[in-house]
Amino acid sequence: MFYGVESSDIAPGTILAGKYRVERIIGRGGMGVVVQARHTTLEERVALKFLLPEYATHPEAAERFLREARAAVRIKSAHVARVSDVGTLETGAPYLVMEFLDGHDASQGLSEGRYPTVEEAVDYVVQAADALAEAHSLGIVHRDVKPANLFITRHHDGTPLVKLLDFGISKVVSEGAADGLTRTSATMGSALYMSPEQIRQSKSVDHRTDIYALGITLYELLSGRQPFVAESFAALCVEIATGVPTPLQELRPDLPVELTRVVERAYARDIQQRFQSVAEFVVALSPWAPARSQPIIERVARSAGLAPGFGTGMQSSALGGSQLATRPATVAAVAGNTNMAGAGTLPPSTKSAKPWIVGFAVVGVVLLGLGALAVAGLRARAEPAPSTTAASTGPVATPSAVTSTSAAPEVPNVAVPSASVPEVSPSVGARIDKKTEPVKKGEPEKTAQPDKKVVEPEKKPEPEKKPEPEKKPNAEDYR
Repeated sequence: MFYGVESSDIAPGTILAGKYRVERIIGRGGMGVVVQARHTTLEERVALKFLLPEYATHPEAAERFLREARAAVRIKSAHVARVSDVGTLETGAPYLVMEFLDGHDASQGLSEGRYPTVEEAVDYVVQAADALAEAHSLGIVHRDVKPANLFITRHHDGTPLVKLLDFGISKVVSEGAADGLTRTSATMGSALYMSPEQIRQSKSVDHRTDIYALGITLYELLSGRQPFVAESFAALCVEIATGVPTPLQELRPDLPVELTRVVERAYARDIQQRFQSVAEFVVALSPWAPARSQPIIERVARSAGLAPGFGTGMQSSALGGSQLATRPATVAAVAGNTNMAGAGTLPPSTKSAKPWIVGFAVVGVVLLGLGALAVAGLRARAEPAPSTTAASTGPVATPSAVTSTSAAPEVPNVAVPSASVPEVSPSVGARIDKKTEPVKKGEPEKTAQPDKKVVEPEKKPEPEKKPEPEKKPNAEDYR
């Protein structure tokens, strides 16, 4: 049976569990008390948490106390207080040993009238969302997210480190199994941050109730108050379920309209109108997050299956199609389309072409070039060589005359029968039928007339013959 601790049991200097020396009481909560202690052998400071006597004998409260330890051990995020041990004192009082955190919770500054800047407030929520994203992936719903459970300590470089505390009333969601520790009529968590469905029936809530509370937390960090205000618990429940929340823009007119819309969507009364995952929420907040938050946003987005570039589609839907603010380069580098369900596709990687494809391309280009050259050659052979126009008073030698040895290849000495050969005029291309007489062996070569184009085959030199009987000379014989 569990028992709580009395004030005398945790007085400074008291040795607990044979190895922890109490140094001071850090604080008291609704169900327990936390003390600062030091391990007597390791000289390490730790925080010990105990149940108050009035709750220690309650079976449900004792089980919830141990549940916090089990939940904290399962979540490996750096933004959850690490639990190193669980035990029971000689008196029967259960205790948790957690890492000691030096700092303050986010509600302390608000109570003192000190408000974080926009970047600081967004950074706190992003870090808490990292812990919630892992918890939700394990089926754990926190159900008590609020500024008092966002503990702000420091990294070694002085930058803020937020730890999400108190998983004591967390709910483990198991498919097909209800949470036996949650009665239907129970309302758990701080009422100011409870979602409408949590007020109606705490037993049936899912991870979206944490998104609602995270949105209310950011609202309060930016404005110093909650969107619903009432004088009693009952009136507050009515306001949350049916009332109209005070617009954040009314309290902080200096804030970007797009940012206020993102916050208001996070705590939308209609569960279907909210962000469906903490990843979607932090992606929508990315334009106003500091550079140190960007790696967290990218990690949370990847773990939820959001593609790089998730921001464009997601933020557009989050802001109702309004003009988007410019996102930091770290987030903009992962641009792409993402739907509101959190699904996305990774951009295809760029790969070099395979060598055989390049080879086929080169061969194709070469074959096309050779084909073009062949066609050009056939056309050149089909077209007749142009003749030189001569004066009417003298003969003209054509390029195909037998005296030219470079104009055409050697043609065998064969007889060409008399036929009507169409001749193409080089100037107008008109066809003229001319008769070509066969070349007789031994006769002197005739010179083409100016208006004729005679192409004769090349003949081999013949042996000298006796001159023919003298004929009367005429003008053609001297040409």
